[in-house]
Amino acid sequence: MCMPVFEFNGTLNPGVSTRWWTGGNGWYQHGQLVQLDAHPVNPGSELRYFDFGDKLENDGKSTYFVSVKNVGPFAVNYHMRVWVP
Repeated sequence: MCMPVFEFNGTLNPGVSTRWWTGGNGWYQHGQLVQLDAHPVNPGSELRYFDFGDKLENDGKSTYFVSVKNVGPFAVNYHMRVWVP
């Protein structure tokens, strides 16, 4: 069973992308990768999330990355979640 640890919202204009990161401070210290996803809120909008990454920090903890891009013709509001398996 998975449960969201962090949830937040964002807005992107057409063609714009952004890179999110989370972790690195010890909140997640299990043997599996976290899951990140993003979903458009407004009807007719299209959002792509991609370019996942995991950086092992010097202290042995991980920082996780994901990029989100608006591939639709108008501004998109989206909801982002970080899940722990």
